[in-house]
Amino acid sequence: YCNQEATAQGAVIDSLIFHKKGEYDKAILKLDEVYRKIEHNEFTFGMLAKAYYQINQYEKSIRLYESALSLNSDNDKYLSGIGYVYDELDILNESLRYFEESLRFNPKNDDALAGIGWYHLKKKNYSFAQKYFLKSINLNPKNKMAHLGLGKIFFESDFKNSQAHFKYILSLNPYERRAYDYLISLYLDHGEIELAKNKVQSDMFQDSEYIIYKVHDAMIHAEEGKYELALKKLRKVVKVTKDFDPILYSEIGYIYYLMEDYENARLYYEKSILLLDGLQTKHYTFACPYEGLGLVFYKTNNMEASKKNLIEAHKFNPYVSKKSYEILAQIYKSQNDFEELNKINIILESNFK
Repeated sequence: YCNQEATAQGAVIDSLIFHKKGEYDKAILKLDEVYRKIEHNEFTFGMLAKAYYQINQYEKSIRLYESALSLNSDNDKYLSGIGYVYDELDILNESLRYFEESLRFNPKNDDALAGIGWYHLKKKNYSFAQKYFLKSINLNPKNKMAHLGLGKIFFESDFKNSQAHFKYILSLNPYERRAYDYLISLYLDHGEIELAKNKVQSDMFQDSEYIIYKVHDAMIHAEEGKYELALKKLRKVVKVTKDFDPILYSEIGYIYYLMEDYENARLYYEKSILLLDGLQTKHYTFACPYEGLGLVFYKTNNMEASKKNLIEAHKFNPYVSKKSYEILAQIYKSQNDFEELNKINIILESNFK
Protein backbone atom coordinates (compact mmCIF):
# COMPACT_ATOMS: atom_id res chain seq x y z
CA TYR A 1 0.00 0.00 0.00
CA CYS A 2 2.82 2.42 0.84
CA ASN A 3 4.47 1.77 -2.53
CA GLN A 4 1.14 2.40 -4.27
CA GLU A 5 0.76 5.67 -2.39
CA ALA A 6 4.29 6.81 -3.24
CA THR A 7 3.80 5.90 -6.91
CA ALA A 8 0.58 7.90 -7.11
CA GLN A 9 2.09 10.90 -5.32
CA GLY A 10 5.13 10.88 -7.61
CA ALA A 11 2.94 10.76 -10.71
CA VAL A 12 0.81 13.65 -9.45
CA ILE A 13 3.90 15.80 -8.84
CA ASP A 14 5.32 14.96 -12.29
CA SER A 15 1.97 15.73 -13.92
CA LEU A 16 1.70 19.14 -12.23
CA ILE A 17 5.25 19.99 -13.32
CA PHE A 18 4.37 19.16 -16.93
CA HIS A 19 1.21 21.25 -16.64
CA LYS A 20 3.17 24.21 -15.25
CA LYS A 21 5.44 24.06 -18.30
CA GLY A 22 2.48 23.97 -20.69
CA GLU A 23 3.18 20.35 -21.68
CA TYR A 24 -0.47 19.45 -21.20
CA ASP A 25 -0.36 16.26 -23.24
CA LYS A 26 2.40 14.85 -21.00
CA ALA A 27 0.51 15.92 -17.86
CA ILE A 28 -2.58 13.98 -18.91
CA LEU A 29 -0.61 10.94 -20.07
CA LYS A 30 1.27 10.78 -16.77
CA LEU A 31 -1.91 10.58 -14.74
CA ASP A 32 -3.56 8.18 -17.19
CA GLU A 33 -0.52 5.92 -16.97
CA VAL A 34 -0.46 5.73 -13.17
CA TYR A 35 -4.25 5.26 -13.07
CA ARG A 36 -3.89 2.13 -15.20
CA LYS A 37 -1.02 0.72 -13.16
CA ILE A 38 -1.80 1.25 -9.49
CA GLU A 39 -4.27 -0.53 -7.25
CA HIS A 40 -7.60 1.26 -7.13
CA ASN A 41 -8.62 2.24 -3.61
CA GLU A 42 -10.22 5.18 -1.87
CA PHE A 43 -6.92 7.01 -1.37
CA THR A 44 -5.72 6.77 -4.97
CA PHE A 45 -9.16 7.65 -6.34
CA GLY A 46 -9.24 10.80 -4.20
CA MET A 47 -5.66 11.82 -4.98
CA LEU A 48 -6.02 11.38 -8.74
CA ALA A 49 -9.43 13.08 -8.75
CA LYS A 50 -7.84 16.21 -7.25
CA ALA A 51 -4.90 16.00 -9.67
CA TYR A 52 -7.15 15.72 -12.73
CA TYR A 53 -9.09 18.73 -11.43
CA GLN A 54 -5.85 20.70 -11.17
CA ILE A 55 -4.98 20.02 -14.82
CA ASN A 56 -8.52 20.88 -16.01
CA GLN A 57 -9.60 17.31 -16.80
CA TYR A 58 -12.96 17.76 -15.15
CA GLU A 59 -14.91 14.74 -16.37
CA LYS A 60 -12.16 12.36 -15.25
CA SER A 61 -12.02 14.17 -11.92
CA ILE A 62 -15.77 13.72 -11.39
CA ARG A 63 -15.63 10.00 -12.21
CA LEU A 64 -12.78 9.43 -9.75
CA TYR A 65 -14.41 11.44 -6.97
CA GLU A 66 -17.57 9.37 -7.50
CA SER A 67 -15.49 6.19 -7.28
CA ALA A 68 -13.93 7.42 -4.00
CA LEU A 69 -17.37 8.29 -2.65
CA SER A 70 -18.67 4.83 -3.55
CA LEU A 71 -16.11 3.49 -1.06
CA ASN A 72 -16.58 6.22 1.56
CA SER A 73 -19.82 8.11 0.99
CA ASP A 74 -19.53 10.41 4.00
CA ASN A 75 -16.05 11.80 3.25
CA ASP A 76 -16.57 15.56 3.36
CA LYS A 77 -13.32 16.27 1.46
CA TYR A 78 -14.43 14.23 -1.55
CA LEU A 79 -17.83 15.91 -1.49
CA SER A 80 -16.36 19.41 -1.44
CA GLY A 81 -13.83 18.34 -4.09
CA ILE A 82 -16.54 17.33 -6.54
CA GLY A 83 -18.37 20.54 -5.65
CA TYR A 84 -15.42 22.54 -6.94
CA VAL A 85 -15.35 20.57 -10.18
CA TYR A 86 -18.99 21.48 -10.83
CA ASP A 87 -18.18 25.08 -9.84
CA GLU A 88 -15.48 25.19 -12.53
CA LEU A 89 -18.00 23.87 -15.05
CA ASP A 90 -20.50 26.52 -13.89
CA ILE A 91 -23.06 23.84 -12.99
CA LEU A 92 -23.87 25.84 -9.89
CA ASN A 93 -26.84 23.96 -8.46
CA GLU A 94 -24.80 20.75 -8.43
CA SER A 95 -21.82 22.49 -6.86
CA LEU A 96 -24.03 23.91 -4.11
CA ARG A 97 -25.60 20.49 -3.48
CA TYR A 98 -22.21 18.87 -2.92
CA PHE A 99 -20.90 21.71 -0.75
CA GLU A 100 -23.98 21.55 1.48
CA GLU A 101 -23.73 17.75 1.68
CA SER A 102 -20.09 18.12 2.72
CA LEU A 103 -21.08 20.48 5.54
CA ARG A 104 -23.72 18.01 6.70
CA PHE A 105 -20.91 15.57 7.53
CA ASN A 106 -18.46 18.24 8.70
CA PRO A 107 -19.82 21.73 9.52
CA LYS A 108 -16.24 22.98 9.86
CA ASN A 109 -15.12 22.11 6.33
CA ASP A 110 -13.57 25.44 5.33
CA ASP A 111 -13.33 24.39 1.66
CA ALA A 112 -17.06 23.74 1.48
CA LEU A 113 -17.81 27.10 3.12
CA ALA A 114 -15.58 28.87 0.59
CA GLY A 115 -17.30 26.89 -2.18
CA ILE A 116 -20.71 28.17 -1.08
CA GLY A 117 -19.16 31.63 -1.10
CA TRP A 118 -18.24 31.10 -4.76
CA TYR A 119 -21.78 29.97 -5.51
CA HIS A 120 -23.13 33.25 -4.13
CA LEU A 121 -20.38 35.26 -5.84
CA LYS A 122 -21.37 33.86 -9.23
CA LYS A 123 -25.02 34.55 -8.40
CA LYS A 124 -24.04 38.18 -7.62
CA ASN A 125 -25.09 37.77 -3.97
CA TYR A 126 -22.00 39.61 -2.76
CA SER A 127 -22.96 40.04 0.90
CA PHE A 128 -23.69 36.31 1.27
CA ALA A 129 -20.49 35.46 -0.62
CA GLN A 130 -18.38 37.64 1.68
CA LYS A 131 -20.06 36.11 4.75
CA TYR A 132 -19.12 32.55 3.69
CA PHE A 133 -15.58 33.51 2.66
CA LEU A 134 -14.98 35.08 6.08
CA LYS A 135 -16.43 32.00 7.81
CA SER A 136 -13.97 29.86 5.87
CA ILE A 137 -11.00 32.08 6.75
CA ASN A 138 -12.04 32.11 10.40
CA LEU A 139 -11.62 28.31 10.38
CA ASN A 140 -8.55 28.29 8.15
CA PRO A 141 -6.75 31.64 7.60
CA LYS A 142 -4.87 30.11 4.65
CA ASN A 143 -7.89 28.97 2.63
CA LYS A 144 -6.94 30.05 -0.88
CA MET A 145 -10.43 29.85 -2.40
CA ALA A 146 -11.81 32.16 0.28
CA HIS A 147 -9.03 34.71 -0.27
CA LEU A 148 -9.49 34.39 -4.03
CA GLY A 149 -13.20 35.10 -3.68
CA LEU A 150 -12.65 38.15 -1.47
CA GLY A 151 -10.12 39.42 -4.00
CA LYS A 152 -12.79 39.12 -6.69
CA ILE A 153 -15.40 40.92 -4.56
CA PHE A 154 -13.07 43.90 -4.05
CA PHE A 155 -11.72 43.78 -7.63
CA GLU A 156 -13.50 46.91 -8.88
CA SER A 157 -14.03 48.89 -5.68
CA ASP A 158 -10.97 48.37 -3.48
CA PHE A 159 -7.69 47.91 -5.38
CA LYS A 160 -5.45 47.53 -2.32
CA ASN A 161 -7.71 45.03 -0.58
CA SER A 162 -8.13 42.95 -3.73
CA GLN A 163 -4.38 43.02 -4.39
CA ALA A 164 -3.64 41.94 -0.80
CA HIS A 165 -5.77 38.80 -1.09
CA PHE A 166 -4.25 37.72 -4.42
CA LYS A 167 -0.70 38.40 -3.24
CA TYR A 168 -1.32 36.46 -0.03
CA ILE A 169 -2.33 33.37 -2.04
CA LEU A 170 0.79 33.70 -4.19
CA SER A 171 2.93 33.98 -1.06
CA LEU A 172 1.63 30.51 -0.14
CA ASN A 173 1.97 29.11 -3.66
CA PRO A 174 3.64 31.18 -6.43
CA TYR A 175 2.16 28.78 -9.03
CA GLU A 176 -1.49 29.33 -8.13
CA ARG A 177 -2.59 30.20 -11.64
CA ARG A 178 -5.97 31.74 -10.96
CA ALA A 179 -4.60 34.10 -8.29
CA TYR A 180 -1.86 35.08 -10.72
CA ASP A 181 -4.35 35.67 -13.54
CA TYR A 182 -6.55 37.80 -11.31
CA LEU A 183 -3.64 39.84 -9.94
CA ILE A 184 -2.32 40.71 -13.39
CA SER A 185 -5.86 41.47 -14.59
CA LEU A 186 -6.34 43.71 -11.55
CA TYR A 187 -3.24 45.69 -12.45
CA LEU A 188 -4.23 46.03 -16.10
CA ASP A 189 -7.88 46.92 -15.37
CA HIS A 190 -6.77 49.66 -12.98
CA GLY A 191 -4.22 51.01 -15.46
CA GLU A 192 -1.21 49.80 -13.46
CA ILE A 193 0.66 48.43 -16.47
CA GLU A 194 4.09 48.94 -14.88
CA LEU A 195 3.06 46.93 -11.81
CA ALA A 196 1.88 44.12 -14.07
CA LYS A 197 5.03 44.29 -16.15
CA ASN A 198 7.39 44.30 -13.17
CA LYS A 199 5.54 41.41 -11.51
CA VAL A 200 5.68 39.20 -14.59
CA GLN A 201 9.30 40.02 -15.43
CA SER A 202 10.52 39.36 -11.87
CA ASP A 203 8.65 36.04 -11.76
CA MET A 204 9.97 35.00 -15.16
CA PHE A 205 13.48 35.67 -13.89
CA GLN A 206 12.83 33.29 -10.96
CA ASP A 207 11.19 30.59 -13.09
CA SER A 208 11.32 30.91 -16.87
CA GLU A 209 9.41 27.64 -17.46
CA TYR A 210 6.00 28.52 -16.01
CA ILE A 211 3.75 28.92 -19.03
CA ILE A 212 1.35 31.49 -17.56
CA TYR A 213 4.20 33.95 -16.99
CA LYS A 214 4.94 33.82 -20.71
CA VAL A 215 1.29 34.35 -21.66
CA HIS A 216 0.90 37.39 -19.41
CA ASP A 217 4.23 38.79 -20.59
CA ALA A 218 2.92 38.68 -24.17
CA MET A 219 -0.45 40.21 -23.30
CA ILE A 220 1.19 43.08 -21.39
CA HIS A 221 3.16 43.90 -24.53
CA ALA A 222 -0.15 43.92 -26.41
CA GLU A 223 -1.62 46.39 -23.89
CA GLU A 224 1.42 48.60 -24.52
CA GLY A 225 0.69 48.52 -28.24
CA LYS A 226 3.67 46.26 -29.04
CA TYR A 227 1.52 43.91 -31.08
CA GLU A 228 4.16 42.17 -33.20
CA LEU A 229 6.28 41.38 -30.16
CA ALA A 230 3.21 40.06 -28.33
CA LEU A 231 2.30 37.83 -31.28
CA LYS A 232 5.84 36.49 -31.52
CA LYS A 233 5.87 35.53 -27.85
CA LEU A 234 2.44 33.87 -27.95
CA ARG A 235 3.35 31.81 -31.03
CA LYS A 236 6.32 30.40 -29.09
CA VAL A 237 3.96 29.37 -26.31
CA VAL A 238 1.60 27.70 -28.80
CA LYS A 239 4.47 25.53 -30.06
CA VAL A 240 4.98 24.19 -26.54
CA THR A 241 1.31 23.58 -25.69
CA LYS A 242 0.61 21.73 -28.97
CA ASP A 243 -3.03 22.83 -29.32
CA PHE A 244 -3.85 21.74 -25.75
CA ASP A 245 -4.75 25.31 -24.76
CA PRO A 246 -7.24 26.65 -27.34
CA ILE A 247 -7.63 29.88 -25.35
CA LEU A 248 -4.14 30.87 -26.55
CA TYR A 249 -5.54 31.16 -30.08
CA SER A 250 -8.27 33.37 -28.65
CA GLU A 251 -5.58 35.63 -27.15
CA ILE A 252 -3.87 35.86 -30.54
CA GLY A 253 -7.24 36.70 -32.08
CA TYR A 254 -7.66 39.46 -29.51
CA ILE A 255 -4.31 40.99 -30.44
CA TYR A 256 -5.27 41.03 -34.12
CA TYR A 257 -8.60 42.60 -33.08
CA LEU A 258 -6.69 45.39 -31.31
CA MET A 259 -4.66 45.84 -34.49
CA GLU A 260 -7.95 46.13 -36.44
CA ASP A 261 -6.82 43.18 -38.55
CA TYR A 262 -10.25 41.60 -38.47
CA GLU A 263 -9.50 38.89 -41.04
CA ASN A 264 -6.71 37.36 -38.93
CA ALA A 265 -8.68 37.97 -35.74
CA ARG A 266 -11.54 35.94 -37.19
CA LEU A 267 -9.15 33.20 -38.33
CA TYR A 268 -7.68 32.69 -34.84
CA TYR A 269 -11.00 32.95 -33.01
CA GLU A 270 -12.43 30.30 -35.35
CA LYS A 271 -9.38 28.09 -34.81
CA SER A 272 -9.88 28.38 -31.06
CA ILE A 273 -13.56 27.43 -31.39
CA LEU A 274 -12.70 24.47 -33.64
CA LEU A 275 -10.36 23.09 -30.97
CA LEU A 276 -12.86 23.76 -28.20
CA ASP A 277 -15.60 21.92 -30.09
CA GLY A 278 -13.39 18.83 -30.04
CA LEU A 279 -13.32 18.79 -26.23
CA GLN A 280 -15.88 16.80 -24.26
CA THR A 281 -15.88 19.10 -21.24
CA LYS A 282 -17.33 22.58 -21.70
CA HIS A 283 -16.05 25.43 -19.53
CA TYR A 284 -17.00 29.06 -18.93
CA THR A 285 -13.72 30.34 -20.42
CA PHE A 286 -14.92 29.02 -23.79
CA ALA A 287 -17.01 32.20 -23.97
CA CYS A 288 -13.90 34.21 -24.89
CA PRO A 289 -13.45 33.20 -28.57
CA TYR A 290 -17.20 33.35 -29.23
CA GLU A 291 -17.34 36.85 -27.79
CA GLY A 292 -14.28 37.84 -29.82
CA LEU A 293 -15.81 36.50 -33.00
CA GLY A 294 -19.02 38.36 -32.23
CA LEU A 295 -17.07 41.62 -31.88
CA VAL A 296 -15.22 40.99 -35.14
CA PHE A 297 -18.45 40.40 -37.04
CA TYR A 298 -19.94 43.54 -35.50
CA LYS A 299 -16.95 45.59 -36.66
CA THR A 300 -17.34 44.16 -40.18
CA ASN A 301 -21.10 44.84 -40.24
CA ASN A 302 -22.25 41.20 -40.21
CA MET A 303 -24.93 41.69 -37.58
CA GLU A 304 -26.55 38.26 -37.76
CA ALA A 305 -23.21 36.47 -37.32
CA SER A 306 -22.31 38.88 -34.52
CA LYS A 307 -25.59 38.19 -32.73
CA LYS A 308 -25.23 34.41 -33.10
CA ASN A 309 -21.73 34.33 -31.61
CA LEU A 310 -22.48 36.71 -28.75
CA ILE A 311 -25.49 34.61 -27.77
CA GLU A 312 -23.26 31.52 -27.85
CA ALA A 313 -20.71 33.29 -25.62
CA HIS A 314 -23.44 34.04 -23.07
CA LYS A 315 -24.40 30.35 -22.95
CA PHE A 316 -20.92 29.54 -21.67
CA ASN A 317 -20.62 32.57 -19.39
CA PRO A 318 -23.63 34.88 -18.83
CA TYR A 319 -21.28 37.47 -17.30
CA VAL A 320 -18.62 37.43 -20.02
CA SER A 321 -18.63 41.23 -20.46
CA LYS A 322 -20.86 44.28 -20.36
CA LYS A 323 -19.68 45.26 -23.83
CA SER A 324 -21.06 42.10 -25.43
CA TYR A 325 -24.54 42.85 -24.06
CA GLU A 326 -24.36 46.48 -25.15
CA ILE A 327 -23.56 45.39 -28.70
CA LEU A 328 -26.42 42.87 -28.64
CA ALA A 329 -28.72 45.67 -27.50
CA GLN A 330 -27.62 47.83 -30.43
CA ILE A 331 -28.23 44.96 -32.86
CA TYR A 332 -31.71 44.24 -31.50
CA LYS A 333 -32.55 47.95 -31.58
CA SER A 334 -31.44 48.23 -35.23
CA GLN A 335 -33.62 45.21 -36.06
CA ASN A 336 -36.62 46.64 -34.14
CA ASP A 337 -36.66 43.53 -31.96
CA PHE A 338 -37.86 45.33 -28.85
CA GLU A 339 -38.80 42.17 -26.97
CA GLU A 340 -35.20 40.91 -27.01
CA LEU A 341 -33.89 44.44 -26.45
CA ASN A 342 -35.90 44.67 -23.22
CA LYS A 343 -34.44 41.35 -22.04
CA ILE A 344 -30.90 42.61 -22.68
CA ASN A 345 -31.60 45.89 -20.87
CA ILE A 346 -32.84 43.95 -17.83
CA ILE A 347 -29.63 41.89 -17.80
CA LEU A 348 -27.50 45.04 -18.12
CA GLU A 349 -29.37 46.64 -15.24
CA SER A 350 -29.23 43.62 -12.93
CA ASN A 351 -25.76 42.17 -13.70
CA PHE A 352 -23.64 45.17 -14.70
CA LYS A 353 -24.59 48.02 -12.40
